[in-house]
This record gives sequence, C-alpha cells and structure tokens, in this order.
Amino acid sequence: MAKIYSRGGKYYVTYYFRGRRCRKSISSSKKIAELVLSDLKLKIDREEAGLLTRSDTLLSKLVKNYLEFSIATKAESSHQRDREILELHFLPFCKDCALKSVSRKTIEDYIEERVKAVTESTVNRELNTIGNLFTKAVEWGLLSQNPCKGVRKLKEKSKVPVFLNFVEIRKLLENCDSFIYPVVKLALVTGCRMGEIIHLEWLDVDVEHRHIIVQDKEDWHTKSHRHRIIPVSEDAVKMLVELKDLSISSKVFSSPEGHQLTKMQIHRHYRKALKSAGLSGFDFKALRHTYASHLVMRGVNIRAVQKLLGHSTVKTTERYSHLAPDHLESIRKFLDFIPDVSQSGHNLGTARKLQTISRGGSKESALQLSPFHGGNTGSNPVGDAYFIYSTILISANQLPKKIKAAVKQPRNTKSAY
Repeated sequence: MAKIYSRGGKYYVTYYFRGRRCRKSISSSKKIAELVLSDLKLKIDREEAGLLTRSDTLLSKLVKNYLEFSIATKAESSHQRDREILELHFLPFCKDCALKSVSRKTIEDYIEERVKAVTESTVNRELNTIGNLFTKAVEWGLLSQNPCKGVRKLKEKSKVPVFLNFVEIRKLLENCDSFIYPVVKLALVTGCRMGEIIHLEWLDVDVEHRHIIVQDKEDWHTKSHRHRIIPVSEDAVKMLVELKDLSISSKVFSSPEGHQLTKMQIHRHYRKALKSAGLSGFDFKALRHTYASHLVMRGVNIRAVQKLLGHSTVKTTERYSHLAPDHLESIRKFLDFIPDVSQSGHNLGTARKLQTISRGGSKESALQLSPFHGGNTGSNPVGDAYFIYSTILISANQLPKKIKAAVKQPRNTKSAY
C-alpha cells in the first residue's frame, strides 16, 4: 500500500517495505508527487525495485527455515509443537503453494477446517504459530505483509480447572510405585510443571530454608524465562533428603542408571497409578491445578499464587479465584439494596393488575392501585411507579395517562432515589 500526504508545504510518499513503514519526501508540487506515487505503485505491482517484494519462494522452504530458527531459539517442547503444527497440519492444507498465494482467506479457510477436528483453543494456539511463521517471512524480506494480520481468533470456552480432593490425593499417593511417588508428591506440594520437575537439580534444592528454585539451565529454560522460589513442606524436605542420599545424578529425579527422566516414563507410571487408584480424568497437569486450587481455597492471595505458579499475568491465575473462601458470602452482604416488597405494601397482585390495564383494562381500575390512589399510602408515588414499571417491563406508551402523570416527577419534588 502506498499513498501521498502533505506536511509543511511538502508532499511525501509513504509505503511498506519488508513489513516496515517507509517515508520519502518528494516535492512541493502535488502533481509531481502523484506521478511518483503512480510509478511506485506500478513497481510494487511488478515486484520491482525491491519494494514490497512478494516472493515465489515455496511455503515448504519457509517452514524449513523457520523450524531451523525455532530449534535454535526455543525450548525443545516448543520446537516440537511448531513442527507438528506446520508440517502435519498447515503445510498439507496449503499443498506447498508459493508464499505470494497465501492470503488472509487462506488462513481463515484453515481455521474453518481445523475447528471441525479440534477445539477452539487448539486452533488459536496453531494460529499463533502460523502468525509467527509469516512474521519471520516479513522480517526476512520474503513477504510484504503478514497474511494473518486482521484474522480474528475464535472465542474459547472457559473451563474450570480439574483438581483432586483430599480423598483422591490419598488414593493416588497410595497407589504410586517407588519410581513415580516422589515425582507426584513434589508436583502436588510445589505446583511445578513436568518439565520443571525433570530439569530440577540438587543445586536448586535449599534444605536449610526449605524451598526449591525453578530456574533456567544451559540446555533448558522455564516457560517464562523467569526463576521463582517455591517453599516446600517439612515432609517434602525429608523426602528430598532421602532421595539425595541415594542419588547418583545431578538431577533430583533420574533413572536407576543416573539418566534424566523422560516425559514418556513419567506418563507411563503416572497413568498406571491412576488406574490402580480407580481415578480417571486427571492428567499430570491436574496436579498443578490441585496445588493452586487448594492454596486458593485456604485463603492464599491470588497474586501470591500467581508468583508461585510462574504465570506471566494474573489473568491466567484468576481461573482459580472462584474457589476463594467466602467468595459468595462477601457478595451477598452487598445485596441489601433490594427492597422487601411485601413490607412496602406491594404484592404480585398489584403488578398483575397493572399488567392487565396495560393490555386493555379500564383506566378507572388504575386508580385503585395503592401507590397512586389519592395518596392513601405513605410510600413515594414516583419511586413506586418506577419500581413497578421496571419490574413488569412495560413501555411508558402503554401506561394510562393518570399513571404517566404520577411517573412524571415535578421539578420541585425531591426524588426518593
């Protein structure tokens, strides 16, 4: 996209080059500026002069280059996720077309197709990866604009985190074998992710101060690249001390040969423990949810839970806020503004009478309604009229004239509201 504009008596041309906005001064003559603009648009359309070059490079080549960048800059799990999304899903969908043929419509068609097979949240995660792919294409000068720009993400269904109660926790621990028991127990008392547990080293364990430190390593980093200190219980400290005496590795958890544990090994033993305990529907991440949920239910501040879990923003942690003690009770005490209708002389019969009048009843019967009948009640007619009016949801045009007059508040009358 290119256009001209004037500033200070001079004309400029603005355009986008490799995803960045460029600007050049042209002349004080609008006619000359329009000629330059026309020429620039022609060069852009013909993909000349290196401006807004739309490449004939195949999508497969871009994916290959991006995955090389991904493995060098991201965690192994993130790289594997990128590879799966791009090579198994997006590339087959596009059938290895040229980059210049990938448009916003292509991306939207992909979303429409993928949502038939996976959840909205999965599609949105895939869209993030695809967007990052084309952002790099723009930075590398292969495209002028990201085709994902302007594509709206799908609305995700909010899910309440699944967690284990005290009985289920006991059942699970009782059915863990010696291999998985310390892993599960530490996950329950720290809320650590599986990757954090696998890469936990003895140097990260502070027995004296009873806490562990989750931090980056040379070959691995935390999800947010931030370290955090997590306190552990006395019982968990004793368990770690016993493990230390038997360990032959720098890792807290390792195989009998001293090798680092794999996620597959943990999943296999964990699923076996779940089956033996007669539990289902709890993946390993449910241990992290269990940790957070029980902290919140015991009154721990949501901000503190955020720090312990390592969430970048408190929004992610707020999924547990409904579990806070006295959550509903703290709201109920603010509901005393609702009037007790039965004590103020109103009842459902009054509303029914007024509703009947609005549907064609006689105007005279309206005068029998206590809020408007000759001031026989001590209640404020204006306030009562608004109350009944909003309660039965009828329009002002349907009210009889005498009731309308009562609803209209005189200037010199003080409102009850």
